[in-house]
Amino acid sequence: MQRWDLFALRDGVERVSGKDASAQVYRFAVSVAKRVSFAKYHYSEVRRLLANRVEEMTSLTAMKYIFERDASDNGPENQAIAAMTAFFQSLHPIEDHLAHAIYYGLNLGATPAYKKWEEKIYLSNVKDASLPADLAALVKAMWADEELKYVRDFANHTKHRNIVDMG
Repeated sequence: MQRWDLFALRDGVERVSGKDASAQVYRFAVSVAKRVSFAKYHYSEVRRLLANRVEEMTSLTAMKYIFERDASDNGPENQAIAAMTAFFQSLHPIEDHLAHAIYYGLNLGATPAYKKWEEKIYLSNVKDASLPADLAALVKAMWADEELKYVRDFANHTKHRNIVDMG
């Protein structure tokens, strides 16, 4: 698997968009890397907690097991629910961190049409910006991805409404 070279990214952005943009992009890129690390940890916790309960552990079987369990049980299954919720809540902000990296990396704030987004930089906004064709295709594919829509919906529901009842 190819690794993201954060220093090369920072230096490349600095050459194209300047030191301020480079610092912003680097900060958000580091946040993406940390969020991925957090999500991996929470996923490994779900696997560990359910290892003896699910024979072939995949993310789908783990989620199915959690969603179909007895809601009154506060043992390892409840801990797995907490880890699964944390997993989704770690993944969800990655979209917005990437949106910030794109916004600052391409200096979109210098364009009056995009300056208005400065306080609300989200992938839902950035996907509609005038981006280089290859980047635009990746961003639009990410926004349309069904699994990422599920992550978005699950995380937003548990964040703004209530913890999803998995019982």
